[in-house]
Amino acid sequence: MTQFQRPGQGGYQGNRRPPEQQGRAAAVDATRYASEAERIIVRDDVEALIGLAERLATSGATRTSVRRLYGEARRIDFLLDQDPQRALRRARLLEPRLNYQVKRDEKLRDLGAVLAAMVQQVGKAQNEDEGKARYRRLTDFFEAVVAYLPEK
Repeated sequence: MTQFQRPGQGGYQGNRRPPEQQGRAAAVDATRYASEAERIIVRDDVEALIGLAERLATSGATRTSVRRLYGEARRIDFLLDQDPQRALRRARLLEPRLNYQVKRDEKLRDLGAVLAAMVQQVGKAQNEDEGKARYRRLTDFFEAVVAYLPEK
């Protein structure tokens, strides 16, 4: 507070959200979709992938905001064959980016929660080949969501 401001006027007031809503939990609740993410990413359940993609496509997220995230996911997918370790590292870093996007656009909350749970499943891969396969399933899911998004 400067000498010209009264208390409570202007300036940075800090994070005013309650403690239970601060940080990671405030943006994305990945635990809510953990079992579905496990079925899709680990067990390669195509029917679960299609059903969840259809449900999320009607959650109100805009095509532009989803395509922005999808573009980053595809760039990582292309990098998988050239530099797998770097690609899998970038895949793990998708989670903070998802948190940021969800905080900016509340309509991405459910999609962000699902993708965060899926990124966590990719990170649990035992080896590089399994990590690649899991990440490709994540991009398949993302592609299905984009395909089911309603046209404007």
